[in-house]
Amino acid sequence: MKSTKEKLLETAAEMFAARGFDGVSTRDLARESGVNLCSINYYFGTKQKLYEAVMENVYNHILQNCLASLKSASEIPNPLPPKEEIKRIIGSFFDFLCNFIVSDTQAKLLVKEMFTPPVYDKFYSGIFEPVLRHISELIAVLHHTSPDSEQTILQTHLLLGQALIFRIHKEALFRRLKIKKYTPELLAQIKRQLEQNCEIILSAGEPK
Repeated sequence: MKSTKEKLLETAAEMFAARGFDGVSTRDLARESGVNLCSINYYFGTKQKLYEAVMENVYNHILQNCLASLKSASEIPNPLPPKEEIKRIIGSFFDFLCNFIVSDTQAKLLVKEMFTPPVYDKFYSGIFEPVLRHISELIAVLHHTSPDSEQTILQTHLLLGQALIFRIHKEALFRRLKIKKYTPELLAQIKRQLEQNCEIILSAGEPK
């Protein structure tokens, strides 16, 4: 049986994801959770603190499940060549997003936080920036450029963004394909296309 605190966190995550922070009242949270209104104050103090606890859970889930598959080359006994390592990272990121290791509720909360500092600052510094920097460093080695050059940074976001779009806009894809969900076959097809895209994008910038 779930504890009162767990009920509040689970319900709050769903409601904040659907309505945003300002669209949810503590009274709504208590009613939907099936707990006493005083429980919010007892466990979290304020609605803001409850929201921060929800986002902390999302952060820890992504940190544990996403970065585990996106280890830097220095942590791998036999590092792959830069281009192959980038393909591996993009493929792992796609798997993390589209095999639903991150739930729809967590994904919605994360997308909302992309536009709402300062909570996003933690996600950026702890999760996104290390991954983005690692990809940029690999591109820099491959293209003999600086990882901080504008072109390298833009290319990094282009490579990672192509995987992200298949989670953020999955409903549009499902409607176009007239399907209800991803199948293993479709996921494999998309992943192959992502790898081909990486090859084309990265090869275009290689020194002649």
